Amino acid sequence: MPDSPQHVPNQILLMIKSATSDQEAAAAIAKCGGVIIKQNSNGRLRSVLIEAKDVESTIEQLKLSNCFDAIQPNYISKIPE
Repeated sequence: MPDSPQHVPNQILLMIKSATSDQEAAAAIAKCGGVIIKQNSNGRLRSVLIEAKDVESTIEQLKLSNCFDAIQPNYISKIPE
């Protein structure tokens, strides 16, 4: 049975590698067609939440960029204010 639309991931949570600049990460995300919607920084750990139309394809492209320590799908449809 296919997933219902509310169970399809539409965002990706990324952890940027410490050796990667924010500009490099942003360029990799833009190249994959992602849009940054929220970015957090806590010391060396930097995480980015992006929206993407095709999460699985975008994740594969982001892995090739070698800018991120962790890449995972996220199922939240809206960021709480």
